[in-house]
Amino acid sequence: MPQHITPEQIDEWLATHDLADMDAFAEHVRQVTRNHRICLEAVLGITRRELTELGEGSSRLVADIARDHQHKSPVSIVEKILRKPGELSLGNFAAEIDDLVRFRILCNYLGDVERVVERLAASQTLLRDFDIVSSEDRIWEVRLPVEDALQEDRRRRLRLSGVRAHYFVFESRRFRKVKMEVQVATLLEHAWDQKDHHLVYEPERTGEPIPDRFRLRVKAVSDLLYVADEFLEALRREREGGQA
Repeated sequence: MPQHITPEQIDEWLATHDLADMDAFAEHVRQVTRNHRICLEAVLGITRRELTELGEGSSRLVADIARDHQHKSPVSIVEKILRKPGELSLGNFAAEIDDLVRFRILCNYLGDVERVVERLAASQTLLRDFDIVSSEDRIWEVRLPVEDALQEDRRRRLRLSGVRAHYFVFESRRFRKVKMEVQVATLLEHAWDQKDHHLVYEPERTGEPIPDRFRLRVKAVSDLLYVADEFLEALRREREGGQA
């Protein structure tokens, strides 16, 4: 559960850094993330071309790009800085936060997720200008070995979280320490995430306690949709003659 940050804490942080209000910080964010926005548009353009080529010859839509949540809000940035005072600051957040700009690729089937992930990981056009900082599968690989208390805590959070997507973090070769996040998920996973955002994330963010039992029930819906995704993938392969 993320630490709840109060409006008073945010106001105090703004005042400490001589920022009149959130609008002043938003302007600062706009200035220091100019290169992030340039990179976002570049990766969006490359991704659109890769998805178009991937879908050529197919009678159905393989994948598309979600239109929302492409920029982290100024409020979310301040909250993240306040949650990690030893790691993040006004001076370094633009270089240290991976998802200031991000987007999600929505796929019809699990097999399409694999194809899109493989396509992006091998894209010479993309890799010419960007390095892959991390590539993390949170769809299938949700179990971790318990090596220490930290791992146990992460494993517990994974059990309580129903998030299922593949996460890339890309870093620009042109602009130093400019990173962005790209997620690849199925349409069903994306639909669940929208509900989880309303039922769990937003209430938790404002300080409302979310019982583990409630969280597990929300996660159970994600698990059911994952089963549906697996079943639909099997039906697709049967219908299309076993094609991956």
